[in-house]
Amino acid sequence: MLTAEQQAEIIAIRQKWMAEYGLCTEPANRPAAEDAIRQAYVDAKFTPPRHIIWADSPYAGALTLAIVPQSIDAATDLVKEAVQATIAGKVHTIREMRIQVKFDPDAADMWWRDVDYGQHNSDFLSYVDAARQMNLQDVGAVDGVLRVAQNAGWWWPAEEFCIVTERPNRLYWDNDDELHCEDGSAIEFPDGWGLYVWHGTRVPRGLIMGEWSAQDVLAETNLEVRRCAIEKMGWERLIIEGRFEQVGEPVNDPGNPGHELTLFDIPAALTPEESGGRLLLCDNATPERDGTRRRFGIVVPEDTPDPVAAAAWTFGLTSDEYAVLKRAC
Repeated sequence: MLTAEQQAEIIAIRQKWMAEYGLCTEPANRPAAEDAIRQAYVDAKFTPPRHIIWADSPYAGALTLAIVPQSIDAATDLVKEAVQATIAGKVHTIREMRIQVKFDPDAADMWWRDVDYGQHNSDFLSYVDAARQMNLQDVGAVDGVLRVAQNAGWWWPAEEFCIVTERPNRLYWDNDDELHCEDGSAIEFPDGWGLYVWHGTRVPRGLIMGEWSAQDVLAETNLEVRRCAIEKMGWERLIIEGRFEQVGEPVNDPGNPGHELTLFDIPAALTPEESGGRLLLCDNATPERDGTRRRFGIVVPEDTPDPVAAAAWTFGLTSDEYAVLKRAC
């Protein structure tokens, strides 16, 4: 069982790793990284690589791997998902942090089997380093692996060569520690490759850069991406640009006292099926962290007669049943 002092020391080591290495956007220290790669090979009882090849992004690194004669099973189409996955959840506040010191001691010695995420593996490696510094567990010969993460980005070790990548030169996140940028890429590398992310959800570039129209938003089949597009555009602009016609007057929401329901006709030309429909504009019954209520819309059948009937339809209820609810859940 860890003492309070040990827990505090682990947190401090982790914070140092994330601040100085995991979230670093400075250029890689190439001499230090190459020296660390050679040490990692030696520690794992391999001959150091004859060639160390630098790439300017994980995507470029995967492409390089794909064209190297000795490469096997290069999976470049998974790079975007992997970048997102290795960064997502790595930026935590202390209140979300878990104290982790029990891990497979062989894990850090298996780096040569696959890509190593370098600085983006800082979340795990910070605990390896803490266990080593505090003599909590024998973690093996991991100094080389740790130093690569402290000085560079992703790397692919192989028998005769090693591909290693630069760090990102652009990195933004929101108050909930999710990757996010409203006017450009949330993470970008020196060669220009990067990801466009809206509060943790990867989205197309055109959405972030304001190139989407109301028709683009409503035609989007991925519900999460469409939600992000609507948040980016705003309901008022979407309704105006889409020429939505209001159906009747706004009414009080029986399932969400103090909030209104408004129903609109969706022009047929804006729906993927060209079949029209109606849009219920309402407020979330559950407050956000800051106490506000998110305004959102739900597409309902085109024959829905009024806002209460639309809200009832989303719960599988009749208008009369919904009208007597104390609060929607």
